[in-house]
Amino acid sequence: MLTLDKLGMWLHLAVVLDGKARQVVHYVNGAPVAREALKVAPPYRLSSTELGNWNAKSGPNLGRQADSQPERALDEFELFSRAFNDAEVHDLYVKGRPD
Repeated sequence: MLTLDKLGMWLHLAVVLDGKARQVVHYVNGAPVAREALKVAPPYRLSSTELGNWNAKSGPNLGRQADSQPERALDEFELFSRAFNDAEVHDLYVKGRPD
């Protein structure tokens, strides 16, 4: 879903972790692209995390070896206290996309 031809393009990426429904949903540009059952129960916690750093080879004990190339950009990050449904995620995409 995220292919090389999309590099340099603005994309809206969203992940909804729904503890009540016991599922995680991934969205690209307001559309759901993957739904999976959660294998763990709440509470959910992020461990060592870097926003905008997408190198899967990096880890919490590898120091600053992670790939953080300047051509990659994170425009905005939002964290909500509840799970959004498909329509709400689509609405976020529509309201946030550049003209």
